[in-house]
Amino acid sequence: MLWWVYWMAERGRSVAQIEKCMAVLAFMFKLNGWEDLTKSFFIWQAIKGLKKGCNRQDSQRPVSVELLGSFSLYEETLFRATFVLAFFRAFRVGELVSHSKRVPRWHQWGEVELSLDRVDIWLRRSKTDQVGVAKIRKSSGSHSFRIGAATEAARLGLSEAVVKRIGRWESRRFKNYVRPTLV
Repeated sequence: MLWWVYWMAERGRSVAQIEKCMAVLAFMFKLNGWEDLTKSFFIWQAIKGLKKGCNRQDSQRPVSVELLGSFSLYEETLFRATFVLAFFRAFRVGELVSHSKRVPRWHQWGEVELSLDRVDIWLRRSKTDQVGVAKIRKSSGSHSFRIGAATEAARLGLSEAVVKRIGRWESRRFKNYVRPTLV
């Protein structure tokens, strides 16, 4: 099993892809009444090592202030509020919009509270609490808002503590989101 994890990593599979395959294997092991090899201490140490050593920069471009200002009137009306909110609060797109027409996740009026100096938004779903696209460019994705917010904050010279607070990061992981060539 350890060799399989190594083989997958050598072929450029991401840790997330390896973990998804391991979930399928774990299911098959359990279905057949076999010992679940995916739960081995050594396997999880290897996965942990892959996560730590995985400093590969993703290729998504950050959303920039200039890009936010370049939409047509129709696009601006349709997307501006969501994009600006996602950018300046470093939201994950899944925290703001639905992934499916059948499973509504958009915000209701009771989940948004406006006051003179702030807007409070209650998130029904977040990446860190999992219980419960406009065509811009090929190199852009839903994480481009977080990348853009971190990059813009660094470009403005904001402290690490402020950047971490903006994106709700608790570790130095936020540095993976900053695109130094754009700062």
